[in-house]
Amino acid sequence: MNLTEFLKKLGIESFLDLKGEEKETYRAFEEAFARLEKPITIENLTEFLEKEIEALIELLASDISADKKTLIIARLKNYKDLLAFIKTPERSRKFLEKELEIRSRLAK
Repeated sequence: MNLTEFLKKLGIESFLDLKGEEKETYRAFEEAFARLEKPITIENLTEFLEKEIEALIELLASDISADKKTLIIARLKNYKDLLAFIKTPERSRKFLEKELEIRSRLAK
C-alpha cells in the first residue's frame, strides 16, 4: 500500500484536499517513504511514527526557541493522533474502513 492509497482509506481523495500543515506532513512522509526499500504497511508506518515521536520528544528537551517548540508540539500531537488511530483495535479499524468505503461510494 502506498501513501496515496492509505490516505484514500482515511477518506482523503487527493493531496489537494489537505490543508497547509497537512501538506507539509504529507511531503515529509512521502520523502521518508521514498527512501524505503520495502513497501508501506501499517506496521512500517507505526514503526516510523514511533521513531519520529521519540525524536521529537528528545528535540523538545533541547534548547530551542519558543516558536520552534510550538511547531514541534503540533507535529508531535499529529503523529500521536495518527498513531492512536492506527493502533485502534482491529474491529474498530475495520468498521472505520467500511464506513469510509461506503462514503466514498456515495460521493461518486
